[in-house]
Amino acid sequence: MRFKQRVKSDKKVKLDLKDMKIIYWLCQNGRLSYTDLAKKVSLSTDAIIYRIKNLEKNGIIQGYVTVTDIAKLGFTTYHLFLQLTQVNENIRDKVIETLRVYPFIKVIIEFSGKYDFEIGIASRTVTEADEYIQKIIDSVAAYLQQYIVLTISNYYFTHTVPRNFFYIPHESEIRKHSAVSVDETDLKILQILSENARAKLYEIGNKVTLSSDAINYRIKNLQKSDVIVKYAPILNYTLLGYTVYAVLMNIFPLSKEKDKTLKYFLESNENILWAVKTLGIYNLLMYVCVKSSDELHLTLLKMRELFSKEIKEYETIIAYEEYVYTYFPVICSRT
Repeated sequence: MRFKQRVKSDKKVKLDLKDMKIIYWLCQNGRLSYTDLAKKVSLSTDAIIYRIKNLEKNGIIQGYVTVTDIAKLGFTTYHLFLQLTQVNENIRDKVIETLRVYPFIKVIIEFSGKYDFEIGIASRTVTEADEYIQKIIDSVAAYLQQYIVLTISNYYFTHTVPRNFFYIPHESEIRKHSAVSVDETDLKILQILSENARAKLYEIGNKVTLSSDAINYRIKNLQKSDVIVKYAPILNYTLLGYTVYAVLMNIFPLSKEKDKTLKYFLESNENILWAVKTLGIYNLLMYVCVKSSDELHLTLLKMRELFSKEIKEYETIIAYEEYVYTYFPVICSRT
């Protein structure tokens, strides 16, 4: 999958060990300074800057994202999967241009398979969600065959790259969504960081008319309250030789014990990039990031062995390109 193609490139790139270490540490903390990265990778600061600029120039790193938990701000995330009657370049462009202007949009991903697009939206209430979903349906009604809606009820985990890229420490990322109080300035800071996780403190301060120290204090509070979960680079998986598949699965019954087993499997599997629990006709949505269809097959085979009686249905679709992907859509910055 080509992730947010700010730098257009289709030429696969082979990374050396130093580049992989740089990406590893950026995945741990995308705001690490060049000096701190230099210490961790055992290179000079100039060498780090040179290598990162090359990774950006070659399209491997497409930017830097701030992962925020908007549930703490009172938002729920919904994912629509759209199946169109027909798809060509003209229709695709019309759908993307129509939808990307909506302030509640978090995600627009194009697929190959049963569904043509995945659309993520954020809303404060079910009534709002219904209104937003209807706007989307009305916008693409001329091309729409059918759609499904999944509500994200919890996160199993999210990685920037799969564990098979390099070792990622085992960690649980299911988060408690207790409400957090933020003011308008905090929301402006989150909006800036959502567009560039490596924005300098003074740059943010200039935009919200606060000192660097004040910005630093507010960011640390947002991190402490888990509104900001982490910072990470935006990577072009295609150039790294990976294909991303979305898997929609219905596991029933999913008891507490089975849910624990599922959570452990998802976290420990080396090919799974992102997984959430959902409400709808499927109760699991995950992205699998692999270098071959054999790896995908083995991942699904292990799941089918583990939940031989519980898996009722699943759908696998190939993610082609992400046109919009943000953890903090514009609507979240509005009070």
